[in-house]
Amino acid sequence: MWSAKMNAEGEKIYKRAFDLKNDGKVGAAIAEFKQIFERFPDSGISASMIANIYYSELNDPENALPFAKRAIELLPKSETASFCLSLCLLELNRKDDMYSEIERYVNEGGKIDLYNTLFEENGLTLKDFT
Repeated sequence: MWSAKMNAEGEKIYKRAFDLKNDGKVGAAIAEFKQIFERFPDSGISASMIANIYYSELNDPENALPFAKRAIELLPKSETASFCLSLCLLELNRKDDMYSEIERYVNEGGKIDLYNTLFEENGLTLKDFT
């Protein structure tokens, strides 16, 4: 999860970014996570956090989408990243892409926890994606 290049300075930036997010300063948190992501482009956590803040805190699936896609590339078994990507795709009326992402994640063997509510609300089961 942590980049091999991550050092004490990078860890301080992460802490600051999480503190900003937890304090409700989402714009500043996004800026911090983007700074980390630019410096450490293999940081799936940063990509995932940026996507989640855009989607969950700012209701902005369009800006969340590229970061959610990158998070999936870096963290293919992360349910949080996959779920965020799926919700972005749903909000952007890209249901076929959403189903493809869910299928990819299920076939990856990832843990199903966050998806349970989505499945229940839409009458879906794991079998629909295998």
